[in-house]
Amino acid sequence: MMTRRNFLFYAMFCLMTASAACAGNTPAPGDKKVHREGNFFAAVLPEGWTIVPASGLGLSPEEKKVYGVSLSGPSDGLASAPLISAHYYAPDNLMDKNPEKYIRVHSLPEGAKPAAMPAPPKVPGAKVGGRKARLFVNITHERGADRTIGGGAEIWEGFAVIPLKKGYYALRYSAPAAKYTQFLPVFEAFVASFKPLMK
Repeated sequence: MMTRRNFLFYAMFCLMTASAACAGNTPAPGDKKVHREGNFFAAVLPEGWTIVPASGLGLSPEEKKVYGVSLSGPSDGLASAPLISAHYYAPDNLMDKNPEKYIRVHSLPEGAKPAAMPAPPKVPGAKVGGRKARLFVNITHERGADRTIGGGAEIWEGFAVIPLKKGYYALRYSAPAAKYTQFLPVFEAFVASFKPLMK
């Protein structure tokens, strides 16, 4: 028969075990792995996708005032793997100062008429985490064999940009044109899980 003292030891053991599991950030089978980026946002990571380590080159996130996560999906033998990213751009960031500039830089050039177009992500009510989002697409090219931009395969991109009073969020999905539709639902699920923590 378990005494009160033994019961307390057992309860403490259970709590410590649970804490250790959380600290290791290792979800139990079937659990969703949530990524939290500081006080900026949280989102559920797609299963089988890996976080791309930040490059050691260039400015740090604190210097750029751009904070986020980039994920790489299965390449299926293609040169370029599909990518998903989510970033918070602070008002005084060194990249694209405001959401209007970000959209202008990453949109199809005005008047462009490609033979085929990527579908924008499906976002119910065009809201992400309860906030109005601007959805758009783009077509770029990977670097060619001579390392010049535009010489390689066609890359399709889908975006959701969330303007804030101070700064904005940019969620981005890129994939080779032949694989864009296959992984678009993965991006849409990521967008649906996205929780902005900034106002």
